[in-house]
Amino acid sequence: MPRSAVEVLDTSLFVELPVDGAAERRKITVPATVYRQQAGAAQLPMFGSRAVVLHPHPKLGGCRFDPVVHAVSTALAKLGFDVVAPDVGVPGFASWSGCKELLVVEEILRQQSEQLLASAEARGTSDGRLIVCGYSFGAALAVTAAAAVACVHAVVSISYPAGWLARPLLGWLRSEMNELANGNLPLVLLVTGDSDFFCSLSAAEELSRQLNSHTDRTIELCVVENVGHFWPPSEHHVISIVVAFVEKHFGRSGSDFDFHFSSS
Repeated sequence: MPRSAVEVLDTSLFVELPVDGAAERRKITVPATVYRQQAGAAQLPMFGSRAVVLHPHPKLGGCRFDPVVHAVSTALAKLGFDVVAPDVGVPGFASWSGCKELLVVEEILRQQSEQLLASAEARGTSDGRLIVCGYSFGAALAVTAAAAVACVHAVVSISYPAGWLARPLLGWLRSEMNELANGNLPLVLLVTGDSDFFCSLSAAEELSRQLNSHTDRTIELCVVENVGHFWPPSEHHVISIVVAFVEKHFGRSGSDFDFHFSSS
């Protein structure tokens, strides 16, 4: 299959969110980067599907230009996904705990689902998929948002900060996921390095067991040797794992995914 050239475009998303729990809603502008197959290219196996890719904690420097976010977004676009990588740490609407960012992500997923359904209806098909990927803080948001929004087909969690260092700040996201999931989590892939100080192997296994209690599907845990929480320059490991996961669960045939990683 010919490889796809990818367009990378800056855009803005607009979401309406409640203000401090009140009935009043406020329109928020969310900067984002869109990755998609170039117009006129041959149709790819995941054509018509969408992906949302989430970055690490904005208050610790995380943003949509993160190298892992860029690598994953590019790889998914080369498979045919329309990918959006939003900056969820919107100025004036950001938090340390992630409570506000979670609202932003949930609304973006709802919008992407509506657009996915409208596009599928226009094409007369029903084969589009919506997946959400997150790295670090973004992984915690991705899993909890997928539990809250029933339109997600799969979650890819990269370096979920499940260890004791992050629990005082982000532990509530796991509790929220437990309350929201009701046994209905979609497919979940957990990817972690064996030297991740934010998530030891035992913490990753504990998280996997917790997630498994909310789905009748097997939670897939992939541990990469000699990698810590910060992946560069080892992003190619993540890409290979993510592409294999997509191929396994959504690919039409193995030949559809003749893929070689390049971050450009």
